[in-house]
Amino acid sequence: ASQANQTLLKNNPHVDEVIIYDRSAPLTQRIRFLKGLQARRFDWAVDPYDDYELETAWIAWMSGAAYRVGYAAFGREVFLDASMPGPGPNRHFVDVNLDLLTLVGAPVIDRHPSLYLDQAEQAWAGQWLHKQGLQDKMLIAVHPGAYYETQRWPVEYFAYLIHMILE
Repeated sequence: ASQANQTLLKNNPHVDEVIIYDRSAPLTQRIRFLKGLQARRFDWAVDPYDDYELETAWIAWMSGAAYRVGYAAFGREVFLDASMPGPGPNRHFVDVNLDLLTLVGAPVIDRHPSLYLDQAEQAWAGQWLHKQGLQDKMLIAVHPGAYYETQRWPVEYFAYLIHMILE
């Protein structure tokens, strides 16, 4: 995971360990990182991306994992043992990731994403909601950000969505 998103995984009971990859680190540090992955002798590497940046597919290959799966797009498949065609437009990222399970024969048990908070985070959230008078209200979060500019909606789309939610 990146430093920015590793906290989303830290309390997940289905994750044994979070390994941080710093793509901005000097080349020598990244090579040490990759050698460390190779030393772990992973059985599987799953690359859930289908974009033109090949770095994650390359990392899967460099990890030395016995079996590597992902999407065949932009030449990524040369780093993989098994691949499937890219998911195409208008697919939710959850489904894009779960589709890869078919390559390893794993069943999809639940497609709903979950966040796992520790006790301190739950307590803080409960206190904040109580202080705002929202503890018994339905809450809807809108996240207008995205890493890639091409994945960002125009402001007027968010305004329209929020208007529809309020109605």
